[in-house]
Amino acid sequence: MLQASGCSEPVTDTSTKNSIGTKACSANNGDPKTLKYYSLVWKTILNHTRFLSRLDAVISNAFPEHQVYLSSKANKFITQAVAELQENGMPPDKVFLRDQQHHMGNLVFEDLGTFHSDFRKIAQPIVAKHWDWEPVNQDYPQELLDHVLSLYNELTEGTKYVHSKCDNEGNFDNFSSSALQELCVVRYYTGKSCLTSTFPDIFSKCLPASALAFAATAVSFYLFIYF
Repeated sequence: MLQASGCSEPVTDTSTKNSIGTKACSANNGDPKTLKYYSLVWKTILNHTRFLSRLDAVISNAFPEHQVYLSSKANKFITQAVAELQENGMPPDKVFLRDQQHHMGNLVFEDLGTFHSDFRKIAQPIVAKHWDWEPVNQDYPQELLDHVLSLYNELTEGTKYVHSKCDNEGNFDNFSSSALQELCVVRYYTGKSCLTSTFPDIFSKCLPASALAFAATAVSFYLFIYF
């Protein structure tokens, strides 16, 4: 017997190509606007959908408009995730999908906000570590303010905060600052939930330029926070 996540009734494992676990729990078990409402298989679909959505954010459109996202991108990502599940021999309930697709789209859209927030949270200590924003030898508020302003101007001049240090001839590598490199490694390549683990064909050989630019926005966000 298989127990669908969050459901009170067990589901029989028939080992056949049917809609095992693809229907949501009853309305008494939750709200379709929340993830806990959905059965294990639908949660699997939504989890893959949010990864497709996050990939689109770093590759194509980081800040989609809500209604446009729901009417086009969300349905596309959900359909793709469902199709991949069907390839594994578990076709979801089409009626349930039709009835709840709007709520699913909203859940995935809300996840983009979480993705942005997590990116910024990871960027904050990295930015603080790589640049000396609060030196211990500054005893007076005005000295600290002058130091922060000077460092801010230095880093933002010519967007130095995303480039490597200049060599003896004044040359530098674009988009290769130590802070930006560390943020990309931590966010794109570290942990089971990183995008590389789901899309190795896109990230394993090289980091897409748009993903690098996405990370740079998080670094610049905290430069303005410190300023």
